[in-house]
Amino acid sequence: MSCIDLRRLFNSPGTPPPFLFDRYLIVLMPGALALAAGTPIRSRWPLGLGALALFAACTVAWTHDWYAWNSARWALGHRALARGISVDDIEGGFEWDSWYTTGPVVASESEAPRWPSSGLTLPFNHWRHPHITGRYALSFSEVPETVVLDSQPYRLWLVPGGGRFLLLKQQAE
Repeated sequence: MSCIDLRRLFNSPGTPPPFLFDRYLIVLMPGALALAAGTPIRSRWPLGLGALALFAACTVAWTHDWYAWNSARWALGHRALARGISVDDIEGGFEWDSWYTTGPVVASESEAPRWPSSGLTLPFNHWRHPHITGRYALSFSEVPETVVLDSQPYRLWLVPGGGRFLLLKQQAE
């Protein structure tokens, strides 16, 4: 994955919102409660319950989509390991890199993330896991100068449809 992936996430149809979590909507709850508990209490209950149902439906859909693409990412990563690709060669995102780390988890505080990092490794992940070469990456989208080796589909509920997680290999320089 690279910075290009993050920019494409915002513009690609069929991908889950990468940085919007249901907990961010908690700030809307007081307004929904105010609607539900206005002066004539009985007349506001349907509106408040409707808002609560909408929040619940969005939360379930976002959680499903998050689990769906994470399941695809991990299944694809496990297939890559079964192919004999070293875990130190795979940039799989923060969770993947931290779960399978064989080196230090945190570099010194004096070192700042920098670009370019090693291979397809994200700068922040390279800073935390300098041993990762980034020859391969688990990605939402294709990246220039890479070859798609494998893919794993996933289904979305929030924006009905699906997507594919990709296993990319950096082309030899």
